[in-house]
Amino acid sequence: MPTKSYAYAVGNVRAKEVALLKKQDIEQMMSMNSVLDLALFLKDKGFGTADTPDDVDLILSAEEEKVWDYVADVAPDFSIFESFLIANDYHNLKAILKSTLVGADYKELLLRPVTVDPQITQKAVEEQKFSYLPEEMAIPAKKAYDALFRIGDSQLCDAFIDSALNISKLQKAEKLKVDMLREMICAGVFYDNIKAAIRCARANKSADFCEICLVDTPCLSKKRLKEATLKGVEELLSLLSSVSKYSCSSAIEAYKDSPSEFERFADNYIMSLALGAKRIAVGAEPLVAYLQAKLTEIKVCRIIRSSVATGEDSQKTREMLRELYG
Repeated sequence: MPTKSYAYAVGNVRAKEVALLKKQDIEQMMSMNSVLDLALFLKDKGFGTADTPDDVDLILSAEEEKVWDYVADVAPDFSIFESFLIANDYHNLKAILKSTLVGADYKELLLRPVTVDPQITQKAVEEQKFSYLPEEMAIPAKKAYDALFRIGDSQLCDAFIDSALNISKLQKAEKLKVDMLREMICAGVFYDNIKAAIRCARANKSADFCEICLVDTPCLSKKRLKEATLKGVEELLSLLSSVSKYSCSSAIEAYKDSPSEFERFADNYIMSLALGAKRIAVGAEPLVAYLQAKLTEIKVCRIIRSSVATGEDSQKTREMLRELYG
């Protein structure tokens, strides 16, 4: 293989982009009569591998693994993708904690690639020695364990893990020299934080819970967000409607239509940032955008798979779909 460089990587990615799903592909998938038809269509489009069974879930899992292998193979600096990887680390921590509590097998719930071997996470949980984990993960993992095993509060467990993930993402974003990726990470954390605040307001969560659940973001402090959250949904939405960063005010208008429209708006905003990579000839941005494009494709395919399997109304499904890069 040629020496890794962004000039080579971008040329390679541009060739790969030709095979990304288009709107007409989505429409064709939406019209499928069965999940098997969808599986065969995806394999015909190059998803999965020749050995992958004709099962949509397995095909999409294989495709996700394939895209990560590709990015790792072509990227001159794979460390720029660490914010994606730590999200899998924290997901796996959550899966292992909850499965251990009920004595269930968690292996099929695990995500890869990771920066922390799931076996290390399992050992930390089983032995209650969270020092096995990276320093920034160890303390929230211990708190999440206590919340789940000693208090029996699954939501509190999630709050410790999710907020720790967001803090870690922001810390890593500060060190990035790729402006587009830094902006994507910060916008993603911002919207995750807003979603958490809305859930807290709707459930009338306590000040202590909100303190754990919410984080500081560059354009909105935890203190200000927490104060509005504790006053209820209307006060919170009023605050958020005044925030212009990340098109937040427009996102809140979408939320007033429906929570699912808000989720869709947030994901589409991230994709709008990735689209800027199409104008960049050399650099990490096109590679980041390609990864985001493929992960979004896989998410869209999973939504359509569910729709085809359950016979969901196509218009309702279409309202949940995300914008594509291709």
